[in-house]
Amino acid sequence: MRIQNQDAEALSQLYDEASGLVYSVAMRIPDNVADAEVVVVDVFSQVWKSAASWDVGRGSVTAWLVLMARSRARDRVRWRKSRT
Repeated sequence: MRIQNQDAEALSQLYDEASGLVYSVAMRIPDNVADAEVVVVDVFSQVWKSAASWDVGRGSVTAWLVLMARSRARDRVRWRKSRT
């Protein structure tokens, strides 16, 4: 994965290709546009920071993104509930 080598263009391409999927996953959980947008930013920020830890043997990049989106969206719901 080129992102593992800190290739910003590769991250941009991945974002263009997968941000819609990440957003749709995020929208299903909190059902809140603002929270879904925060989740998308969090996911791609995490991709940039932890791309070196991604292991091809554990699944596809798409599966990794979906897993992160679900996790971040659930975290966001818990965060929002704790604030009310």
